[in-house]
Amino acid sequence: MSEAAYKVLMRIAVLLTLAWVGWTFYDTRTGNSTPETMELAAAVKNLEDGNLEDALTAYGKVLDTHPDNLGALRGKAQTLMQFGNRYANDSHLAQARGNQSEAEKLVTSAADYYRRSLLDYDDAIRRQDAMEVSAEHLSIQGVAYANRGILKDRMGDYQGALSDYRMAMKLEPRVTEGPGFFTRFMRNQTNTPPTVQDRARYLEEQLAISGSEQLLQISEEDARQRPYKLD
Repeated sequence: MSEAAYKVLMRIAVLLTLAWVGWTFYDTRTGNSTPETMELAAAVKNLEDGNLEDALTAYGKVLDTHPDNLGALRGKAQTLMQFGNRYANDSHLAQARGNQSEAEKLVTSAADYYRRSLLDYDDAIRRQDAMEVSAEHLSIQGVAYANRGILKDRMGDYQGALSDYRMAMKLEPRVTEGPGFFTRFMRNQTNTPPTVQDRARYLEEQLAISGSEQLLQISEEDARQRPYKLD
């Protein structure tokens, strides 16, 4: 793979994981400042800052007392995926050091976190679908499908990822826009990075190519991504 292609794929993967944060904040800000919403806000902040252990604990506290809080369930799913990304990245580092045994253990840990994340995303999407349909419902589901697509992308289920990306764009077209100027300024992103739509188009192109020539796997660099708020 060329250096240019590598950089494009890395930027795509970074963007794909990110759209959820703005909607999580939206979830937490609808209603009064209760202990539940305050705990959710703290969980979101911890996840943004990369404090995954604290974020998972905070989301768990909300779900213990409010098991129907789907914002917390989606946040927990995203946290688990970030844990998986962390272990996946560490496995590549271990492999680079020649520690194959350690690399294999880390890969197994990453796969376990991804599996747990997928279960939570499946549950959140199923339960959201059972609710009354509204514009807010469609937006939340669009972001959830985008994030589940990201997860499936990580797990190597590229057909499943493409299906979820298509559904995400149908339910919430704004997932194709990517982060706005303020977010890019805060993250020192000079150029607008590729979008969910870009990744979906890339997968469509690659899946149409014969298996030996496909370039679908994301580099270990993608596991270093971090979430952001949509403007």
